[in-house]
Amino acid sequence: MKQTTRRPPPKHYLKFKKEFPAVVEAYERLGEACHWHGPLDPKTREL
Repeated sequence: MKQTTRRPPPKHYLKFKKEFPAVVEAYERLGEACHWHGPLDPKTREL
């Protein structure tokens, strides 16, 4: 299996996260819910 290394998040994302932590937290929770309960199969989610 191909192993990939994660890049650090872009600076503009980190700045946004610092300024609006509640928005980022809600967005990440939404992404997690879509990941586990959405209609997409695992291969498509990886895209």
